[in-house]
Amino acid sequence: PTGSELVRLGVHPRGSEVVESNSLMLEALAARDHADVAVHSIVSDDRGELERALLDVNTDLVVVTGGSSVGVEDLGPVVVRALGELPIHGVAIRPASPTGLGIVGRTLVLLAPGFPVASFVAWDMFARAILQRMEGAPVRLPYETARVRLAKAHRKPVDRVEIQRVALARSTDEAPIATVLPGGAAILSTLTRADAFLLFPAGRDTFEAGAELTAHLFA
Repeated sequence: PTGSELVRLGVHPRGSEVVESNSLMLEALAARDHADVAVHSIVSDDRGELERALLDVNTDLVVVTGGSSVGVEDLGPVVVRALGELPIHGVAIRPASPTGLGIVGRTLVLLAPGFPVASFVAWDMFARAILQRMEGAPVRLPYETARVRLAKAHRKPVDRVEIQRVALARSTDEAPIATVLPGGAAILSTLTRADAFLLFPAGRDTFEAGAELTAHLFA
C-alpha cells in the first residue's frame, strides 16, 4: 500500500489521513486465489522509499496499490520504469483504467489504483489471471454466473470495457432484474452491497432496458 495520507488499521485518522484497507482486501483476494501472501507496511509518497521496497522483495508478483496514475505523487510508474520495464500502463477498462504491469528484476509488478473498487477490479482482471498463468491453470473468474435483465438502459464509451456492480431482484420472468448501483470507485460499500457485477464489453455503447446479460455472482 502506498500513500503518505494512509495510516494503519487501528490508528484514528486525523485531518486528511485515511485508514489503509486495500491491503486487507487484496490479501483476502490473493488467499482466495491460492497465493502465499505477504503484506508490506505502508510506503509513503517518497521515490526512494518505494524503490527500496520494490528492490527488497523476493516474490513472483508484487501488487502496488495507489499511486498508479499520472499525478505528481503517482510514483509507481516512475519507479518501475526506472528500475525495470513498464510495457503496460493504462487499460481501457473502468474502473481500474490506471492499472499498469511491469517487471523489476525477475518480479512482476502490478500497479493497481488506490480507489478500493478499482483495486478490486485490478486484482480480479489482471493479478488473478497472472497467477493462473503461472500455475498453468485456465484463466477464468471465480464467480458463478446467471442470466439477468437490465432494469434500466445503460450507456458507456464504445471502446471501453465497463464493470458495474449491481443489485439483483426477483421478477415474474425467470431472469432476475439487475439494477446498476450508483457510486464511484472510491466507495467500497458499493461492493459490499452488490449481489453481482456485469461486464459490459467493448465494441458497444448502448444496452437497452430489459437486455439479457451475464451476471457474475458474489455469493
